[in-house]
Amino acid sequence: MKFRGEWHFLSNMFPCLVTWDDGLVYKSSETIYQMMKCEDREERKRFLNMDGYQAKKAGRHVILSRSWNEIKDAVMWQVLMAKFDDKMLGSMLIDTGNIELIEDNHWGDTYWGRCNGKGQNKLGIMLMEVREELAK
Repeated sequence: MKFRGEWHFLSNMFPCLVTWDDGLVYKSSETIYQMMKCEDREERKRFLNMDGYQAKKAGRHVILSRSWNEIKDAVMWQVLMAKFDDKMLGSMLIDTGNIELIEDNHWGDTYWGRCNGKGQNKLGIMLMEVREELAK
């Protein structure tokens, strides 16, 4: 499924207010994920007023945290838990029931999603795990 239309809320680009560990409120879960790539806390501040698309673009030009590859999955988990802590979004995720969530994309992301039927679909898997956690 593509995380567009009725499924857009599953996308990290979905515009929603997400409160992060620093107590600040960001405009999308993608914004926080991209911000967390930065090791330098001062560099992180520039992400505060960005939407997900702006943050993704900016995230391509940051100095990555030395441990980014080791922590990126844990960061994504924390980001998703923060996003779906919102009662409405959490309910929407739970309401997807038992359907398999697949982040189907055309831009070649085979880590977080699937492209042309190939990929690890880490985002979809994490969303299903968050759904299970919230349903408890």
